[in-house]
Amino acid sequence: MISILEYNQEEEEEEKKLRAAEYQIGYNEGHNDGRNEGQKIKQNILINNYMSKKNVSLEEACDTLGVSLEEYHEAEKFLKNN
Repeated sequence: MISILEYNQEEEEEEKKLRAAEYQIGYNEGHNDGRNEGQKIKQNILINNYMSKKNVSLEEACDTLGVSLEEYHEAEKFLKNN
């Protein structure tokens, strides 16, 4: 037979594990979001620098760097909103 104290301790331990797991999930999601945002920023900087240095159009720069125009404009929109 389990005493009330033992039952409460087990319940508290399970809650701690659940909170730790939820925290880790949130941390991982935030980390991934930050990485994706950083990649968008870097991508636009690279394309803009390439256009400036090589005196090429946006289309040529995106084609050379392997980025679609849609990706570029999406990242540009993201940067303007943040």
